[in-house]
Amino acid sequence: RMNILSILILIVGASSRQNFKWENNIIPYYFEDSVSTEDMDLIKSQMILIEENTCLQFSAKPKDDVPRRHLRIAVNQTQCNDADGKMRLSGGIKFTEDGGEVLLKSSYHLTDGECGENEYKVKGMILHMLFLAFGASYMHRRPDRDQYVQINTDCIPDKNLKAFEINTTTTWMAMSVPYTCDSLMHYRNDSGTKCSEDSCGGLCPTIVARPGNTDCDKIGSYEANDVDWLMLNMYHCAQDGTAAKQDY
Repeated sequence: RMNILSILILIVGASSRQNFKWENNIIPYYFEDSVSTEDMDLIKSQMILIEENTCLQFSAKPKDDVPRRHLRIAVNQTQCNDADGKMRLSGGIKFTEDGGEVLLKSSYHLTDGECGENEYKVKGMILHMLFLAFGASYMHRRPDRDQYVQINTDCIPDKNLKAFEINTTTTWMAMSVPYTCDSLMHYRNDSGTKCSEDSCGGLCPTIVARPGNTDCDKIGSYEANDVDWLMLNMYHCAQDGTAAKQDY
């Protein structure tokens, strides 16, 4: 019964010249008052995962005491399930022009309804959003992606096409690691599709492996792979002389 048409994350204000670094690798943050305890705990679990695998550390602050550069976290007060009982996951990352606040916002509750029954997918979305907030780029939008996968535009509604376009300003952070189809930062073959269930004829895959690419059995993931962690560590940890916490 559970179905997700797509998980599309909107990014506003980021560019290849964006400074994603944080002073002393510490991210001051606060939750908006409307965020439930359950949703807070789920988001914090992914913060802990980042702390365990990188040099980045999170520091909770009162709203009135955050420094100019900080992470604000919001969750819309809209239930996870739609009118048909289907799970909805979407959100956005917004960077301010002055390089101060970074806003992470979920469009729906994270722990009620089908979201509560599919926690690993919700955690994957939040980790994905945190990666974007800290400078990671989409794997499937890299300029070299056509060497590894093919995009089936016939399966993508016009409103979703932009999310599959090659990003010519992809950061060096993303280009400095190998292309992996099973990346947290790679759309799945059902992401943004016009049909993902039997009622419309079965899955119309938006992304497939390029013929001859035998390293692409799995497309997209709800978990970060070694290359994803390497991407964060190379940008935030190795550059300032500190050793990355994870061996590769």
